[in-house]
Amino acid sequence: MEKSYLIVGSVFVLFSIVLGAFGSHALRPLLPDTSFYGYTVATQYLAFQGLSLLVLGALTGTYQISSAVFYCLFAGTLLFSGSILLLTVGKLWNWKLAFLGPVTPLGGLVLIVGWIWLIQGFIRL
Repeated sequence: MEKSYLIVGSVFVLFSIVLGAFGSHALRPLLPDTSFYGYTVATQYLAFQGLSLLVLGALTGTYQISSAVFYCLFAGTLLFSGSILLLTVGKLWNWKLAFLGPVTPLGGLVLIVGWIWLIQGFIRL
């Protein structure tokens, strides 16, 4: 098992639960539907990637999984979910975070690269 995968995966899932609850209870009344939808998507991706890292962490004892996959999933999740969460919450406090707009698709691209890399590794088994 790969300890770093398990720790990061667990932290991502924990944050998705905490941020999801915060969004549902504290932010929902304050956000327009489109912003709340984006916030929800960000927390879901955080949970999905966290669970994926937990599975990959458990598989590393059986399969050789490239550490590049871990770094892509880690960085992609931070960029994708993190930018959406900051942009959404930043609107409430009038933070000037427009520069984060291009970060979201970049994070999505890094996630896609990580998953393609993982698929290639499984095909080569």
